[in-house]
Amino acid sequence: MVFFLLLNYFEAYKTVIFVDATMDGKPEGTVSLIRPKFASDFPSALSVHDVGLKDLIESVYLLETKPDLQLFTISINEIKPMTIELSSKVQLAIPETIEQIFKLTEQLQTDH
Repeated sequence: MVFFLLLNYFEAYKTVIFVDATMDGKPEGTVSLIRPKFASDFPSALSVHDVGLKDLIESVYLLETKPDLQLFTISINEIKPMTIELSSKVQLAIPETIEQIFKLTEQLQTDH
């Protein structure tokens, strides 16, 4: 339910960028950018935030002002409960993800 405290941010910003892990069948460490329009557009196996995040997105579409949603995913092979350790492939994907986020924000600034 904590996700619903974030609804104000969806009204305040034109673009919202998410980053999450997903078990999408791609090689571990693969970085992808998805522009979900509905909760069903999110990968079926996001990390532990799966249910709350999808519920939040469904709620966003009830708002009068809807932001442009951008989702960066990093592919993982498995979710290990109660751990904060990342595999080496996922660790290597983090700098690439950060670089892609910066490029996206630069592009969004020139587009608006």
